[in-house]
Amino acid sequence: TGLGVPQGVRNARTLLTLKACINTQLPIRADVAASSSATVGRRRMGAEMTASSSMRTLATVLLVCGLLFGAALVQGAETPSGSRRRSRFRKLQQINFPFSTCADYSCSSSPYTISATSYLNPLGGVIVSLVVAPNGAFSAAPCFKTLQDSLFRLSLSTRAVCAGSVTNVLIDGVPAAPWQVPVFQAYGVNAELRFDYLGMSFLPPTSKVSRVISFQLSGPCPSLAALSNTGGALTYSFSESANTLCCPVCRQGGGVAQLAAPSPPPPPP
Repeated sequence: TGLGVPQGVRNARTLLTLKACINTQLPIRADVAASSSATVGRRRMGAEMTASSSMRTLATVLLVCGLLFGAALVQGAETPSGSRRRSRFRKLQQINFPFSTCADYSCSSSPYTISATSYLNPLGGVIVSLVVAPNGAFSAAPCFKTLQDSLFRLSLSTRAVCAGSVTNVLIDGVPAAPWQVPVFQAYGVNAELRFDYLGMSFLPPTSKVSRVISFQLSGPCPSLAALSNTGGALTYSFSESANTLCCPVCRQGGGVAQLAAPSPPPPPP
């Protein structure tokens, strides 16, 4: 494949391969041409036909070996650079939120926004409430309409040390279904907290344009400021599906409101 072999060594090997190809193919094809021309020479001008056949044989050998030589050069040139490109892409995926390959990352392509509040839970920890709702904006970007039609995922940018800090998740006041339990995925020191199957849409009959996601924070990241890895304000992204064609990345503009502790929410039914 050429991987891990210096360029000069690969070039030398390729030239030796070309030479060996010519030395191997030329005698074989010359013998065939000579035999063919001898038969013809008994009927016509053998010497002229032998010379003509030799020229055709040489041209054929050069063509065949030249194609093999060109293929070897292409393989030697493309394989290492392709490997380097893939390596760089993997590194970028590991450090850049939302850790997905998307067609549109622009915040202006999102028809939604989030507002976050938090308060102390008298029983321990902090209760966080995230309201996902339309932002009242308009954009001609294709992803704006795509996300209006279907909002599948909310992703939050966080830190790897926050694993296990998010518990007791409620969606619109109801315990999250098994498929709605958030997924925590670490990428080096960074991480993504992902809420899937939101089932939001501007389209009837769903017409579900807002959700309230609540959860408790404790452990290594007991507050929204600790959960965030971007200076306290939440960085988040929306996606239309698990395929992540659209994933606009936004940052909560006004910071996080730390409210006085009201009465805790009623227990789930």
